[in-house]
Amino acid sequence: MIDNIDDMGDINEHEEICNDKHVSNHKSVFVAVDRDREDCLVNEYQTTQDAKTLQSLYEMRKQTLQIFSKKYKHLNMNNEDVFSEASMIWMKCVNQYEYKPKKRTVKTKGGKVVIDQKGRQKTVFKRTPFNTFLYSSLLHHMSNIYKRQHSKKRVDKNGNPQEQNLISIDYEYETCSNNSSSVSLKDMLICDLPLPYSRISVENTIEEISEKDDDIKDALVRFVSDGHIKKISSACQNIVDRVAIYGKDIKIFNGHRGTARKRLKNIIKHSNKYSIGYKLINFRYDDNAKVVTFEVRRSDTVVLRKTIKALEKYRQKLVGNIK
Repeated sequence: MIDNIDDMGDINEHEEICNDKHVSNHKSVFVAVDRDREDCLVNEYQTTQDAKTLQSLYEMRKQTLQIFSKKYKHLNMNNEDVFSEASMIWMKCVNQYEYKPKKRTVKTKGGKVVIDQKGRQKTVFKRTPFNTFLYSSLLHHMSNIYKRQHSKKRVDKNGNPQEQNLISIDYEYETCSNNSSSVSLKDMLICDLPLPYSRISVENTIEEISEKDDDIKDALVRFVSDGHIKKISSACQNIVDRVAIYGKDIKIFNGHRGTARKRLKNIIKHSNKYSIGYKLINFRYDDNAKVVTFEVRRSDTVVLRKTIKALEKYRQKLVGNIK
């Protein structure tokens, strides 16, 4: 990670503050950071894990983190949230910073590689200052927050960030109109008692979402039961199935994997279970059970579109009940 950071990106904290109209009131109180000492302290902390050394590093950079929290408060977060994000990145940088110099390619200010007299790329052993590493990491992280909030796939139909529609796990709402008690989503997730708000099981929730549609139900069951499936699209499009192997096929599946894959495709094709189309992703042969477990991906998106529509309908229902 450090290798990709050019020292030309090094930022002088005092100049950064003076040029920022949002934090101009910090000019008189800003204390310049001794960067050489900071680099040595970071290296010392990585070696000793001494809490006092870490505290000294934090006191040196606390003012920088406060400045960043004010400068990027427009990211739909208050100063405390941005400060927490910046502090997290600072701690990550302290743990990942590499003090030892590394071989680097020499470049001009325009970014062109310098060639030596022998026609080879000119290199030099150089260490990236912790200041450069920290500022680059902070800028990248703040940029990623902005992209996460405003990218097309993360905004609603009105162009607003979807994060604004999220509800905290600690959000409390009434259990029913005739009961003044309230419960949070966190209570529902961890409570094992047979109370009204914890009785709804995963199976009942899936039944309510799918509305007796077997395709949607099967996809949701795969999504919640298979820990390897991370996306709902994979649960809808990918299907895991098994087929028993007999006779000459046993020798084929014990042999070359490419030949076995070709034979498995023919077996799947003649089964007529995936008539609309499919793509074989992976397979595993169990020689003891004489069974092949395989995963195929559907070419059509009918199930995926139905499932997304059902989930959106259920989400609207939940939001309406909470409001």
